[in-house]
Amino acid sequence: MNITIIGTGAYSMSMAKRLAKNSNNNIILWTEDPKKVKEFNDTKKIKSIFKDEVFDKKIKITNDYKEALENSNIIFMMTASSFLKNTLESIKPFYKKNTPIKDDT
Repeated sequence: MNITIIGTGAYSMSMAKRLAKNSNNNIILWTEDPKKVKEFNDTKKIKSIFKDEVFDKKIKITNDYKEALENSNIIFMMTASSFLKNTLESIKPFYKKNTPIKDDT
């Protein structure tokens, strides 16, 4: 299953780690922060969240909504509730209507 998680906070990253334990899952996280994308792509780590922990190869991070959503089978909205409306409006052009959204804010 292709899983998209919108957000890269501690809870989002923990969810990604747990979902990656299933060998059938591929996880892509979306962040607004290009520095997090570069750090993760270079090291497979997000030091501000899980200091020295290396993440599974099945977890990817992007700051591109199209890339995050184009092959998604399910979307987890894990942004701060104050950003939820704006984020939903931003993903609308890339969202496929048959893709379920789970709100975990």
